[in-house]
Amino acid sequence: MVHGDDFRFNMIEEWHQHHDNFLPLFEEINRNGLAEIRFGTFSDYFTALEKWYADNGKQPATLSGDFFPYKPGTPLQRGLNKSVEISVQHNITWRPVQPYTKPDRFAAVLVDGSHFLVIFFCEWCALGDIWSGYFSTRPFIKRRERSVHNIIRAAGIVAAQARSEMSVEQENEVKDKLQRARRILSLIQHHDAITGTSRRHVMADYSILLYNASSLARSAFELASTSIAGSNVYTVRLKYWTLPLALSKKFCFSSNFLQKK
Repeated sequence: MVHGDDFRFNMIEEWHQHHDNFLPLFEEINRNGLAEIRFGTFSDYFTALEKWYADNGKQPATLSGDFFPYKPGTPLQRGLNKSVEISVQHNITWRPVQPYTKPDRFAAVLVDGSHFLVIFFCEWCALGDIWSGYFSTRPFIKRRERSVHNIIRAAGIVAAQARSEMSVEQENEVKDKLQRARRILSLIQHHDAITGTSRRHVMADYSILLYNASSLARSAFELASTSIAGSNVYTVRLKYWTLPLALSKKFCFSSNFLQKK
């Protein structure tokens, strides 16, 4: 049993609360010797699972086919209550055992009266946003994230080369800007951002953060490059890509263009 959720166990108090509450349950379950339950890791789980299959001479069930990752959207308005017949090899007919009403669920299917197969329905996948598609959802964000990644890396390399030419104040300024830019980039690479599938106001906020990361990295690059070249020679300037700061109120990213609400 997996225990936990996103953004949990971030305080020591929560660790104690869960641990201390589970211990009495574990003691009660383990008391009669019919079951054994304990805390463990994913490695412990899969090790025990593989041992069970080996001890019992069994092979784990497998499932193959085309599967879509999580995607948002609206449920189908109509239920698939009618039987679904699919012709496969040897002219086997598969029929759903029970009615099915939502696209994010599945139907158990009886094959030849003895074997069950699970079919996942996703009729509407082409109509919504899919995590794994580069061009399926807000490709501008994905392309810009890669661009910012390149700028941050270039700025880090130049800053390392310019370290001996910069004053302590300049070096600290460059370090601070790069640190902030990297933290934003790490946030953008979370699955709620880089996939482009979050709600409009959330993606608008991510877009502004991405713009800020680009500005910070470019500023650090310019400062470090100017230190190498010498402030009396010239000042390095990079060409900026612009983004309205009022983006969260006026614009949202959709597909490959800016679209007004």
